[in-house]
Amino acid sequence: MASLATMEPTRLYNLLNQKCLSDAHYIVLVDARTPSAYEESHIITARHAKKDLHGVLTLLYENELECKEWCVVYDNKSQHLDEESPGVTCARILEQSRKNVVYVLSGGYERFTALYPFLRSHKIIYTPQELDSLFVYPVELIAGCLYLGDANQASCACVKKALKLRAYVSITEQEGLICDTSDAALLSIPVAEDQGADLFSHFPNICQFIDEALELKRPVLVFSQSAISRGCTVAIAYLMHRFKWDLQKSWGHLLQCQRNVRPHRGFVEQLSRWEFSLHGRGITNISDPNY
Repeated sequence: MASLATMEPTRLYNLLNQKCLSDAHYIVLVDARTPSAYEESHIITARHAKKDLHGVLTLLYENELECKEWCVVYDNKSQHLDEESPGVTCARILEQSRKNVVYVLSGGYERFTALYPFLRSHKIIYTPQELDSLFVYPVELIAGCLYLGDANQASCACVKKALKLRAYVSITEQEGLICDTSDAALLSIPVAEDQGADLFSHFPNICQFIDEALELKRPVLVFSQSAISRGCTVAIAYLMHRFKWDLQKSWGHLLQCQRNVRPHRGFVEQLSRWEFSLHGRGITNISDPNY
């Protein structure tokens, strides 16, 4: 049998903004509120936890539930697992058909949609093609402060508005990608995606730029062409600087936010040098195949 745990809104936000929502084995999001509340508005892709005349959940077949990597339940505003709330009650029923953890969204629908109102929906049924075409927002590395995205997201006005972005770090050779910089600061680092490219020398300037923006409460988007190599490298470097984490912990945090993290070997070596400059010694073994 599975266990229960709470999930913070930022974690669910990131799960819903991966490019794999149409994967049948990825995630099921369950709305345990009343039918009328669900029909009025719910978190995007959520399915309603309907019950039959005997009060038994009819949402999923047992084998369908078991194959999901993630199972998240929410009600209006549950905070803790010791509450007798619709969300926790539903999660306890679902865990009987799961081997993996069943999560209850901390703060429920009210807290999540207060933070991410743009992820509310009225749509009930999605085809795989519709899931593939859903707009994906940048992932959130520091809640309400720091985001990582690709060039398409950086150029989209709806992303700027939704995330209240006021600063950008561009790690791409392309210019003019930002939709509107009239009220946003921009730091451009035109570094190519190749083994000989140097990001290390830019790390101090990038970290200072992001620090100053966050001090002024100006959310920042770091972006590169695909947000897999250059963008990830800069994001990891900033997390190491901000939280005094080593490379391994910073890399692990990014993997929790974004599934695809693949800086090329030259950038991994530069991150190892950055770790040494921050801590005075090498801590992470980058010969590990994970890097």
